[in-house]
Amino acid sequence: MIGTLEIENKSVVTSGVYERFFEQNGHLYHHILDPRTGYPLDNELDSVTIISADSIDGDIWTTLMYGMGVEKGCMALRSRPDIEAIFVTKNKEVVLSSSHLYRFTLLDSDYRLTGSTV
Repeated sequence: MIGTLEIENKSVVTSGVYERFFEQNGHLYHHILDPRTGYPLDNELDSVTIISADSIDGDIWTTLMYGMGVEKGCMALRSRPDIEAIFVTKNKEVVLSSSHLYRFTLLDSDYRLTGSTV
């Protein structure tokens, strides 16, 4: 467990590549695909958590944000104050797009907590 959320009356949905995957010939294959290539997306992320009013929005936005990555994802969310994201990177960084809808507490000292740089 990396951290905890304090939240009320919102949906929390996470998509990540840390559970559904396999390795072959030194390459990690997971279930979040790049629509341009059909192969698993390869970026800096391990997971994205979306906080929103509805789970269907969270499911859609987790996949979108995973594909966009941290910087583009945070920029896209600037126009959506009703949706917030928590990005977890492969280099153990936890990036909060903002934290108006929830309170996040980091529990794992191997990770570093930052806010959006966008």
